[in-house]
Parts: sequence; structure tokens; C-alpha cells
Amino acid sequence: MIENAHFSVINKENIGLAGSFSVNPSSCENSAFYREYLQLSALSDFQAGRTTTHLFIDECLNRIMGFVSLRTSAIISQEDNGNVTGIPAMEVFMLAVDQAYEGRGVGTALIDYVIYQADELHKYHLGLQYIILAADKKATGFYEKMSFVPIEAQWNRIPKENWSANCVPMSLYLDFEKDYIVSYADDDEE
Repeated sequence: MIENAHFSVINKENIGLAGSFSVNPSSCENSAFYREYLQLSALSDFQAGRTTTHLFIDECLNRIMGFVSLRTSAIISQEDNGNVTGIPAMEVFMLAVDQAYEGRGVGTALIDYVIYQADELHKYHLGLQYIILAADKKATGFYEKMSFVPIEAQWNRIPKENWSANCVPMSLYLDFEKDYIVSYADDDEE
């Protein structure tokens, strides 16, 4: 477990921490994009209602260890009869770990936090069946270890942006009868 860390929604007070954030280029195909998103777009996307970015902050060094940007979404499925269905989902729009914190459980903590948020939303606010994401090809092994699976061909329609066009669509089915054991579930967001 990572000690002396907390989650905080991005805001005007903590956006300055983004300047030191960097992703290891050997970990993904577009490492510079994550820093640029965090520095230039995450706060405005939050203010516009497009995403909510959660920063995982090392309290001792006052540094972002990783972040995840979330939004509501759906998996679009077309049935054999031609009907199109939207299956409720939470989308991990973006997830990245600072290269100084690789291999220390930060990615796992971020996914645990996403599952906790999905569970809370389902219990108290809205229906969800899946967590979805468009995984960088170099990160698919990590997501598979976290129980994500590639989305089947008939469900391959999830939102993608230009930056994620070559990514692998993946999903995690949420079994709300299961008790998820999640790190950082009791943290307060600032």
C-alpha cells in the first residue's frame, strides 16, 4: 500500500503540480500527451463538464503520482435485429502514472479508486454495468491483470478521440453483489 497519499479532484490550487508530471516513454506510445492533457486541458474539461480528473498526490513531496480522468459513457451494441443499445458505463478517459512512481502500485491504486467511484455512483446515484477504456497497446497487460478484457467485436463501439484511435477497447463488468476491497476508499476529496 502507498502511504502518505490522497486523491484530490483537479482545481485551481493543485493544477500547478502538473508541471513536474511525466510519463515514461517506454510505457506508452504517446507519453507527452498525458502531461499536456494534465497541464492544458484537465481543468478546463472539468469546468466544462466533460471529465473529472482525480489526482493521486504524494503528500510528502507534494507531487502527482498519477491521475485518472473519468466521465459517463456507454458501450454501444447493435443487436442482430438492427436495434442499437447503450449499456451504461463509466469511462476511464485517461489514466497515467508518473515515471518516478512506476512499479509502486500507483496504477493499481488508480483502478481501485475507479472501481470505488463506480460502486458509489451505482449505490447512490445512477446505474452502471461496466467500466470502459481505450488502452494504449503497451498497457493492455496491466489492464488484463486488473480484470479488464478486450471488448468483443459486437461491442467495439466506445467513445474514442483522435489520440486514442489506435488504442484497444477494454471493459470491466461490475458485479455489485461482490464486495470490492479497495484502497483509499475512505479518502475525502478536496
